[in-house]
Amino acid sequence: MCMKKMIPILLVLLLWTGCLFSCNPAVNSPGVETTDRDTEATAGTAAEPPKTEPSESESAESDRETTLTTEEPSLEETTAATAPVTDPVTEPESESATEPETTEAHVHEYDPGGATYELSGDSCTEGVRKISRCTLCGEETVQILHEHIPSMTERVDLADQGYCGGYLLSEACLCGEYRNYSWNLFCPYVTESGSYTDEAGRTVETITYDCPDCAKSLRYRYYRTAVQDTCEVVVQAAFDRLAEGRETELMVCQRNWYDHVYRYTWKEGITSCEESVTVFRVCQYCGHEDGAETITEHTYYETSRYEWADYGLCGGYLSVLSCPCGQYENYDWQLTCAYTTEEGARTDEAGHEVSVLTNTCATCRRSLRYTAYAAPADTACGMARVGAFEVLDGGEVIFSVNARHNWEEHIYVYAWDGEVSSCTEGVTVSAICIHCGDRQDPRILEDHEPLLIAHHDLAAEGFCGGFLERYACPCGEMEDYAVSIACMCTPDSVSYVDADGREVTEDTYTCGDCGHTLTYTRTAESAKDSCEVSVRASMTWHEGESTRELTARSAWRDHQYVRSWGEEITSCLEGICIGYDCLYCGERYEVTFRDHVTLETELYDLADFGLCGGFLSLMACPCGTCHEYDWGVVCQYVAEESEYLDDLGRRVHLTRYSCANCGGELRYSYTKEQQGPAGGTVIRAVFEIVVDQVVTKTISCLKSGGDSGYIM
Repeated sequence: MCMKKMIPILLVLLLWTGCLFSCNPAVNSPGVETTDRDTEATAGTAAEPPKTEPSESESAESDRETTLTTEEPSLEETTAATAPVTDPVTEPESESATEPETTEAHVHEYDPGGATYELSGDSCTEGVRKISRCTLCGEETVQILHEHIPSMTERVDLADQGYCGGYLLSEACLCGEYRNYSWNLFCPYVTESGSYTDEAGRTVETITYDCPDCAKSLRYRYYRTAVQDTCEVVVQAAFDRLAEGRETELMVCQRNWYDHVYRYTWKEGITSCEESVTVFRVCQYCGHEDGAETITEHTYYETSRYEWADYGLCGGYLSVLSCPCGQYENYDWQLTCAYTTEEGARTDEAGHEVSVLTNTCATCRRSLRYTAYAAPADTACGMARVGAFEVLDGGEVIFSVNARHNWEEHIYVYAWDGEVSSCTEGVTVSAICIHCGDRQDPRILEDHEPLLIAHHDLAAEGFCGGFLERYACPCGEMEDYAVSIACMCTPDSVSYVDADGREVTEDTYTCGDCGHTLTYTRTAESAKDSCEVSVRASMTWHEGESTRELTARSAWRDHQYVRSWGEEITSCLEGICIGYDCLYCGERYEVTFRDHVTLETELYDLADFGLCGGFLSLMACPCGTCHEYDWGVVCQYVAEESEYLDDLGRRVHLTRYSCANCGGELRYSYTKEQQGPAGGTVIRAVFEIVVDQVVTKTISCLKSGGDSGYIM
């Protein structure tokens, strides 16, 4: 092809290539950078109050001070970031598909300390406008907060006043409802506390900080006031500079908080807590409401409280609680007197057996008498207790109040429909109270879990009390039982092996109170070549000429595991999977390690070789890097230690354990060797068992690999 014919083709190719570079946004359009500041521009966070420095006077003022705060800020109004700006693409003259327009978002940058705040109403809780300005484009973002946001109102640098260093700091919110102060003194001071009465008759507490280095003192003085008809507590404070025989006031400040005492209330006429009840938390003194919650079940709330100090006792309280519908009541009490207690009992006019507890204090010389008795309940499973509290002065009752606690004690047994082949297939079970028929919501069981299926009350059979409970999973693979005998008598116990070779334990109870004789028998069973174990229990008692019997069974698996791992393991650090398989049922579990794990390889019973007893366990990791051993003897031995050099010149430590009971001796000797600069210490040990001057067993073992690795 000649050159003249190629020129038009080259021009077309150049135009087409230019179109590609011009239209492809991945090549030509500017990238859009996104940062965390984009999120900050649209949803700024509320400024948190600065943390105050702790000081000794903080604890001296009050242990109940609470800074005014409100709930977390909620975002109500936000000025959005600027709209995206499009970047037009110039179309080439050649025919080509139009590419989509690209956009570029502004990246705003805000100075965290550059925000300004404006009050929207009379209080910060009515709204505070937080205005943040972008340092790049000057655009404003407004966020409405509903909390007291403190800011510094005054600061005094103590170094400017001649002290070693430190500061005084006062702060307040925009509406002035929240006020606080803090300070920090760098001087190596000593403190002196005192107090005086000012011109208004108020008691002013003082703390003076004396510094020997700067030869100056800082005096902190304060007094408390309570705002009438509110729970607000205000501390008025001042700091004075004491130097050159002069007093200079550096700062006047104050701190305030609310000391509310909340009680719970609800609307009258509530018949059932299950019908959705709204409960309000209200201060009993100023009426401040602090949230509400909705309940759909019986829940205890404190409805009244009695402070024992109001009746002349040293301290303590009685708290009375109730659910909104009044079906359930409770009470809680405490006495802080240094009292002595006297217990007693009596029967009241209604025939109630009343327990009496009298607490007498030598300090306040008053007594608190608490009486309680079991009251009849309205339902089959209902329980109730009535308590009475009396404050006595010289034996005379000066105050009394009654309280009641009622509750329900259901006994739920589980049931399911039809036969179940395996619990792992998923079984729907329901719990029903055996007394009142109350039914819990059904649940799905997906594994073997022993459930209570029968409860036998021995008190109903004439005994002093107690029960026998049977448990079983739906498919019957797991069973269990629980026994409680409340008769105050000691059983006669015997154990024997029956004709079938089973171990039997038999306890016989003969009670002088209820007159019953009960025989409780347990028979242990285990299948040959099986991990299944069970215990069958029976309770038999005689009532006149009749005989009653209850039976139960406990069944479980006592797996006999065999340990195994892969062949030719060169290093445990490369990863090793250790499997455990039951010899009988085949159940298996695995554990994976990436470290040396020392496993027991041999176990010796020292009684097999003539000693009273004991053991020696040898362990090693699968790759043979780490070795370990453990041992112990039960002989009543006398130990004798010595050292000597063996034929190789190694120092041998020898301990002889001689026992007068079995006439045997255990000789434990070991040497220590160093394996290279970084190889660690290797201990080579030898155990010799000697009986009647004859060595009956010699066992050599090794401890190496340092302290790393796991022992199993």
